[in-house]
Amino acid sequence: MIITIIILSITTIVFGFSTINLLRKNEAYEDAVTEQEKLVSEIASKVDESMSRMKEVDQLGSFEADDETGFIFKNLYEIISELEKYYGTQEEE
Repeated sequence: MIITIIILSITTIVFGFSTINLLRKNEAYEDAVTEQEKLVSEIASKVDESMSRMKEVDQLGSFEADDETGFIFKNLYEIISELEKYYGTQEEE
């Protein structure tokens, strides 16, 4: 009877420590994800601001029509749309 109580006590202590350890790791991962989401959000706003400024500078569309700079415009549009898709789904949750 005493051996059973000792074994159960040790098992309970081990499970308690492992649960606390997993909780700490989970909180650390959540903090890392929050920091990464903040970074991506800041980058998305900077890209969006850059695109607005580029459009402002290129009012006639001559840069956008050019092959080399048009490629950059198209890539920036794709980046912005992908970031907006990501953040659009995050805000709904």
